[in-house]
Amino acid sequence: FKDLSVKVKGQIDPFFKITYAGFNRSILVRFWAGSTGVEMDMIFNSPVSVPSATVAQSDLRAAASQFNISIIPGSINAIKLISGGAPNTSVCLPALLLALSVLYLFTMEYLG
Repeated sequence: FKDLSVKVKGQIDPFFKITYAGFNRSILVRFWAGSTGVEMDMIFNSPVSVPSATVAQSDLRAAASQFNISIIPGSINAIKLISGGAPNTSVCLPALLLALSVLYLFTMEYLG
C-alpha cells in the first residue's frame, strides 16, 4: 500500500494546494477493501481556509479525470470539517475528512 499511498497523495495534494490557498498537507488515514477505498484528512492552515465539504467534493469530482490515478468519480465524498484537528494525530490544525475509491491493480510475484 506504500506505492498506492504515494500515488494518491502525489495527485491529491498538488490539486488541493493549487485549488485551496490554505491547504497544508494530507494525512492518509486508512485503506479499505473493494475498489481500494482511501480515507484522508486534508489539513489546512486555518479554519477560514477550509472549503465546505460540498465545495471540496464538487471540485475534486470535476478534476478526477485529470489525475494519473483512476478515481471513481461517484466515490468521492468530503465528509465533514474537523475543527479541532485531525483525530488520532498531534495535528491541531483544521481538517476536512475525505474519502474516495481508486481502481488499483495489485501484482503478485511468485518466488518459487
